[in-house]
Amino acid sequence: MSIKPEVDHGQDAKLYAGRVLGFADTREQVDRIASELNDAGIGDERILILAGDDGIEILNRTLKEFFFSDGEDQTVINGLRELRDGHLVIEVEVADRDEAVKVVNLSAPHGGRTFTYFGTLMNEQMS
Repeated sequence: MSIKPEVDHGQDAKLYAGRVLGFADTREQVDRIASELNDAGIGDERILILAGDDGIEILNRTLKEFFFSDGEDQTVINGLRELRDGHLVIEVEVADRDEAVKVVNLSAPHGGRTFTYFGTLMNEQMS
């Protein structure tokens, strides 16, 4: 895998505004998605992968540290379920909704699914 899953060191959870978050079933899918995003000009520094117990701890801390509305809470809860099922969470920093749509469209053919865009004023379920 070109991008290693984030390791939990007790770091502060990231705010979701300006990100698109989705899921993939396997590391191979994540590799293909990351490669596709890289080819489209989205660098590794903008892509975060969560997996396993470390991912669960990071998402749990996110739920505890931020006050969210129902949409954000449900996305994080879905992420915890996906991680417990052995799947991976993909977070990509995006400039705007158009770039979020681009991420979803590039990811879907490689197994990326159930993406949510967290905008500055609103959130949107994209796939």
